[in-house]
Amino acid sequence: MKSLKNIILAIMLLCSVNALSAQITLVDKNDFIHYGFKDFNTVIKNITAENNNYIKLTIDSEENINPTGAQAIAKALKNKNCKLTFLDIGFNKIGPSGAKAIAEALPNCKLTYLDIRSNKIGPSGAKSIAEALPNCKLTYLDIGANNIDDAGAQAIAKALKNETCNLTYLDIRSNRIGSAGGQALADALKDPNCKLTFLDIEWNNIHNVGAQCIANALIDPNCKLISLIIAYNKIGDTEVKALADALKDPNCKITYLDIGGSNIGDEGAKALAEALKNPNCKLTSLIIYDNKINTTGAQAIVDAIKDENCKLTDLNISKLNIRWKKLEKTIYFTMILCAANNLKRMIENDEINENNYKKMIKNVYDAIYILTNSNNTLIIEWYNSLQNKELPYLDAEYKEELDNHGIENSDAAVKYIQNKFNNLKNELKLELANISEENKNFDEFMTNQNLMNILGVSGPLRQDIDDYGDFGEEI
Repeated sequence: MKSLKNIILAIMLLCSVNALSAQITLVDKNDFIHYGFKDFNTVIKNITAENNNYIKLTIDSEENINPTGAQAIAKALKNKNCKLTFLDIGFNKIGPSGAKAIAEALPNCKLTYLDIRSNKIGPSGAKSIAEALPNCKLTYLDIGANNIDDAGAQAIAKALKNETCNLTYLDIRSNRIGSAGGQALADALKDPNCKLTFLDIEWNNIHNVGAQCIANALIDPNCKLISLIIAYNKIGDTEVKALADALKDPNCKITYLDIGGSNIGDEGAKALAEALKNPNCKLTSLIIYDNKINTTGAQAIVDAIKDENCKLTDLNISKLNIRWKKLEKTIYFTMILCAANNLKRMIENDEINENNYKKMIKNVYDAIYILTNSNNTLIIEWYNSLQNKELPYLDAEYKEELDNHGIENSDAAVKYIQNKFNNLKNELKLELANISEENKNFDEFMTNQNLMNILGVSGPLRQDIDDYGDFGEEI
């Protein structure tokens, strides 16, 4: 009888993942990638074998892991030999019962990273995961696209307020969350026990009430949120004004804000522009694509990024209602100048650190790539505009730089700017390559004299700081 039971279980496990279509990857503690597994059983045996050193498992299957497969993974996680800290089984079909099995394993395993997005777990599955959060090691949870509704969001919000919950990263997008769920999450953000620094709540239905509550939470001194993605939630100018007011508050720590795909018009854009010019605003990335912003609002944004208090190194304004396409090009050109200038300022003012420098390098590199693949017309027109004595901060900085290098005409300006940004692009490309291969750390970045010379960094490159003092972590 026992033999028959084992045979039936083996058949169920084999059926739990389609062996031909599954993409199964294991990564060991030396970052060596293992793939090409022929069946699910082999994976389970590998991660539970004595003295194995596998720490990451990703299973991406067209036929999808079913609840039985999730139960097998959960059993493996509880095995004393299992060393997995990273599990990605997104885009499968584990369902509520599979989520419950995984949740029951969480307090007895080493996982710190869990991705179970798009698994049809529903509100009950989310509640199971939420109940496990205060008793496990998870710091990263992606539970997006699972139809968890307000009930699931409220359960997770409750867990976030538990002092033993370790989550810092929560992706809860595309879950049919309404105002009640948005309010619950906002309330959690204000709790001193909540450790979240990243929240993705895009593609939900939190509307004006939920958005207002989240905006109010951002100014609470207990809120630790650095990155907020609230795109595609049908929020308009009133809610954006509330967010803009929050950005001006000294307690707000947000450096990355994505409010794309909303109903933001010129009034909302003007409010954001005023926030960018406020010395308390810490934003380095602003994503406002696919909105109803017209030329007036767009011009307010371009004026703001020239302000001495603006810290942006990343701006996405695509798919706006800007009728004058030249203005869109002007905004991006100004953003390129701003990105390099602000990286320089952040270094000089000791506002760049090991938490944010990788993101800043990537932002500036992406911006410069646009410039070095465009024509010279904008550079010429911009150089000619610098002859105006009434210059905003950004233009005044570049006018001084050009004057210091003896630039006296537009042709020389084009050559100087193109050379500077080509050299900067190449140097940042090297930095990105070294970072990806872990050949360099923050201290080595800060002592890259060639990069500092290209940027024109002056003064001490580094000072000790002992306060909160950063402008965001990598996202």
